[in-house]
Amino acid sequence: MKLLSSLVAGAAIACTTTAQAGDFYSPVTEGPVSMTFDVGLANIYAEESVFEGSTTVSRLDWEAKGVTLLRGSLSIEVARDWSVRAEGKTGMDGDGHMTDRDWLAPYTTALTDDGWSHRSDHDDTHLDHYFSGSLEVNRTLINDNGRFVSAGLGGRYSDVQWSAYGGSYIYSVNGVRDTTGNFADGLKGVTYRQKMPAAYANIRGSQTMGDWTLSGGLEAGALIRAEAPDDHWLRSLRFTDSFDLAAVYGANAGIAYNLTRNISLYANGAFEMTDFGTGDTHVRSTTTGATAVYEDAAGAKFSMASVSLGLKGKF
Repeated sequence: MKLLSSLVAGAAIACTTTAQAGDFYSPVTEGPVSMTFDVGLANIYAEESVFEGSTTVSRLDWEAKGVTLLRGSLSIEVARDWSVRAEGKTGMDGDGHMTDRDWLAPYTTALTDDGWSHRSDHDDTHLDHYFSGSLEVNRTLINDNGRFVSAGLGGRYSDVQWSAYGGSYIYSVNGVRDTTGNFADGLKGVTYRQKMPAAYANIRGSQTMGDWTLSGGLEAGALIRAEAPDDHWLRSLRFTDSFDLAAVYGANAGIAYNLTRNISLYANGAFEMTDFGTGDTHVRSTTTGATAVYEDAAGAKFSMASVSLGLKGKF
């Protein structure tokens, strides 16, 4: 109930008028200009990996649950059946965690999640920031008898960063998992960031029945020259992973109810994910400046699931 009341309150204070025909959420009556604002919750996950050949020798799993997510958009009809849409969203707070596993010889028992030789867990993990901005051009394909379908092309830049503090560890020094201990509370261990430029195509559709509208859509594209810097503060090392191309996917579904002719209340759910594939790792000592490059040694993943509630309208 607390979550529901928070979402409703967020929607109530959103003095917005929302989305046009080209908007994913398929609003009410037609209008050349529209805006949206919604508030919701998101779970954000990232993974960074280190490879030796085809073998994973290290993996860090980052997560932030219950992140407060704010999203807004502006759509403008620039010609008949053509619209330009800009969207921005940001996330904050949430319950963070990071797990760092290594599979190092001769102490690895199996190349599985449970066969690690070294492991550390960090409950005091902060989501330093998350933001995403996009710009797209959409073409209306169908718009009659309550049905709406559009297709478009767009570009997006997303940026997410975590920092892990304190935590506990189990290491293999002279034998398998023979050393345990704790890092000092508040001691910054690792900061990880993903910078994700992307180009994508989308298709969106909706069906209106009286005051209710159901909508859905799919998105597919590619990350282009993504980067993932990783600072290991206790080792004075910065690892920067670089990737050329990687597939990115997304899906979205929502339901809206018309409050007036031009304003509606909507609920929405969305999911997006990408696998960065394999990239090169550039290592630099932050104390000596010494550098090294390891080809095809890096991997990364990103995913986010969210639910939101907001207002939309047209004018």
